Amino acid sequence: MKLFRGKYKNLKIGIIVWGLILVSLIFVFPYFGWAENLEQIKNQIMSLGQQRQQLVTQIEGYDNQLKYLEDELVKTDTSIKSNEDELIKIESELKKQQGYLSENLKALYEDGNKSFFELIFSSKTFSDFIDRTEYLNVTNENLKELSDSISALKKDAQKRRKSLSTLKTIQVLLRTSIDTQKTDKVANLVQVEEEERRIRDRFIEKFGTWANTAYCKSEGKIIKAKYSVFNFPLSCGYVSQGFGMTEFAGVDNAYRGNIHNGFDVGVETGTEINSVGKGTVFAKGSSPSGGWGNWAMIKMDKVNIENQDIEFYALYAHMITETMLNVGDKVTSNTLVGWVGGTPYWSPHFHFSLFITPSGWSEQGVGPYPGNAVDPLNYMDIPISTIGTDWDPNYIH
Repeated sequence: MKLFRGKYKNLKIGIIVWGLILVSLIFVFPYFGWAENLEQIKNQIMSLGQQRQQLVTQIEGYDNQLKYLEDELVKTDTSIKSNEDELIKIESELKKQQGYLSENLKALYEDGNKSFFELIFSSKTFSDFIDRTEYLNVTNENLKELSDSISALKKDAQKRRKSLSTLKTIQVLLRTSIDTQKTDKVANLVQVEEEERRIRDRFIEKFGTWANTAYCKSEGKIIKAKYSVFNFPLSCGYVSQGFGMTEFAGVDNAYRGNIHNGFDVGVETGTEINSVGKGTVFAKGSSPSGGWGNWAMIKMDKVNIENQDIEFYALYAHMITETMLNVGDKVTSNTLVGWVGGTPYWSPHFHFSLFITPSGWSEQGVGPYPGNAVDPLNYMDIPISTIGTDWDPNYIH
């Protein structure tokens, strides 16, 4: 009985241990699996991005070669046309000179059949006889030289015709070859872009589903900012991407090597977007506007930070419709600016940036990226979830 109890006790302990191991695998392994898989996905995106860039560069090279060949073909066609026109003129002139030569030869032949005494007696004077004979001989020699010269020009033109025809054949064949290579590279580029898009979607799915829990204001912990001078523009959601060299900025090269110049909030379409403080509508634009979708920029009233009055410009982007506000309208804290919509490139989310200067933004005009932007999360408390936030590792509140 004791032996049975001992075995039963050991069995219970074994079940508990294995149960703990199983629980650990359930809760801990997915995290490491996520990290490993995410790293693999990142590497795939980087590799595909490099392949894409190489293909784009090669295609641009083929385009330059094709443009050069097209220009050269135009020049060759012009030379062929000019040479053909020259040949027509040469042949016409050659026929004319050959006609003159034929007439003079006929005259010489007729004179040649006359006896010496006939030629003398047919001439008025002896001098006339000499001049007539000399004239026929000289004319004949000149016409023959001219005819030979024109014949040489014709041979040169015919030779040039053959050379130009060969050159054009080579150029056309080269153009066909380059165009075929370009077509292959374009097809490869399409495949790489499709694969990259598929991998990017997996990346977004992995990143978006990992521990990101959206909640609304007052439902969770409020993260205090370094300088709390503005309100947060949304009351619900989660910060899906922060400011700086984020995962998306670094891996996807979404910003052409630049930092992400604001923060993103993952939230449902139609969520209200509010002004973060007092200010005046400075500019606005409508979709697609360079990827920002419908946007509005508000010139904020000056705020005092460390005894300095600073003027910020707040950008609200990816709204579902163009803002109902007009340029010049005054806004106060919590004035409705618009509703969350999205962008043609990503799933619905909200983007917010803070600029120290207008940075080139104007009515319907989008300024150069990233502009004179600062981290907005340094200037407003965060009342929503930041679990899994993808911001600069050096970011500190």
